[in-house]
Amino acid sequence: MNAFKLLALAACAGMACGAQAQSYGPYSGGSYYGGSSGGYYGGYYGGGGGYTSPPVVSPPTPAISAPLMPQLVQSGSSSTLNFSNPDFDGSLADTNSGAVAFLTSFSPRLTFQGTGATETRITYLNQNPDGTGQDAVALSIRNPVSGFIGSSTATLGQLALSGGFVLDTNRATGFARGGTATFSNLRIDPVSQQVLADAQGVLDADRTNGPVSFSNKDLVLWNIQTITGPTSLPSGVLAAGGDRSSLGAQMQALGFSVTQPNLLSDAVYSASYQFDGLMLSQQAHSFLSSSLGLTSLAVSALTGVQSWGSISAQANFVLTPVPEPQTWGLALTGLLGLVFAARRQRSSVH
Repeated sequence: MNAFKLLALAACAGMACGAQAQSYGPYSGGSYYGGSSGGYYGGYYGGGGGYTSPPVVSPPTPAISAPLMPQLVQSGSSSTLNFSNPDFDGSLADTNSGAVAFLTSFSPRLTFQGTGATETRITYLNQNPDGTGQDAVALSIRNPVSGFIGSSTATLGQLALSGGFVLDTNRATGFARGGTATFSNLRIDPVSQQVLADAQGVLDADRTNGPVSFSNKDLVLWNIQTITGPTSLPSGVLAAGGDRSSLGAQMQALGFSVTQPNLLSDAVYSASYQFDGLMLSQQAHSFLSSSLGLTSLAVSALTGVQSWGSISAQANFVLTPVPEPQTWGLALTGLLGLVFAARRQRSSVH
């Protein structure tokens, strides 16, 4: 074990000396002898170039900086889904082609309920104090943003939302056989311009048929028509070995705002998003029709919905270093070395 320690110390000392020699570049690189003594030796031998010591050749130093990846800051990060047309001004006519008109056409046989951390808000037109005889003209749900999925040094990835919602309809003559459609694990994908969800549906039993279950993971719920807000990151800066001196300026140029609470804290980057023109995908159309048991009349009304509304979101995050695979490999090698040394020490004691 003593020999092993001496060998390790010798190797460390050799690396330290090499690093020290390299740091004395003007002396070990030849400029001291070639420059200061060059005049003497050059004049004496008539050479002119003087004596030059051989240059010190060092192995290239690998970049030790790890890539920076976005990590969500929960505080202040949220999203709000508005089931109403963007031009809604309080009159019922503005919602005739929107999702709210479709949802209220089943009322009270169709209910909308948030799940998990979702907050549901319903706005009524000229609502009476007792809430009777009024139609809902706007519906919104608020979900916390829980993180990023598939983020990289080039994009934020998908915005994952906490909570979801359920559509539940009872048997209604001429409208639906009855059933439930549950959407959870909502994700907003700015790159593909889609809102994804995990969908579970149960069609109610009737006199001749039992209940029927439906499941669709990664269902494309809505296609997004327009996106406002930054979706790309400065990959050259965030990649391993990138020049981080202009990070803040480049993030601001892409549309992010930058705040730093104090010198000891990481900078917090923020972005506000607006996802407009949510169009129900054909997959989601078929899923809703099957899960709720919609009749041809209700399917026609569902097809007539021109927009399911919009989503506004706020994402706050920090950029944290993520070790690359080779870094993990080096750490594992070092750990194995420590285990091997410990075993040798125990064997030598015994």
